[in-house]
Amino acid sequence: MPITGTWSPLDSRASKLLNCRTRAAVRSEHREALLRALRQEVHALEAIADVEPSGTLAESLRLRLVSDLRLLEDLGADGPDHRGMYAVTVPREELELTLTRFHEQAIEELELLGNELGASARGPRNLMPRDSLHDRIARALALRYACLAALFSLRS
Repeated sequence: MPITGTWSPLDSRASKLLNCRTRAAVRSEHREALLRALRQEVHALEAIADVEPSGTLAESLRLRLVSDLRLLEDLGADGPDHRGMYAVTVPREELELTLTRFHEQAIEELELLGNELGASARGPRNLMPRDSLHDRIARALALRYACLAALFSLRS
């Protein structure tokens, strides 16, 4: 209802426009990086939930798992819409928290991999093969970029 207490066709159109703008979606080019991160997290959360049967931590993990499974289902849809976007049914606040968490994880991973890359440049040790290191860096960068792009579109 408009602030004035009256209703007009302009209010209805504005309301529809706001609803369209607030519907969350993920671009198809960011989907794979997010799917990979979600699958890893869901697997870890399921394992932890089995070990942690009750309590506040268990309930928090279960809620996160439900949210992640819902986003995983959204991104696993048959195909994108006509704009190349995957509609997301997870509430925007939950989606923002998930994307922020994955972005932070990607940054931490990049820092660790940067240290590993620096150590491998100093000399051979018991380090991971350089090709594998570069693949992990590429995946972490893709996740970071996907999260940034999705967060930017949510906040704009």
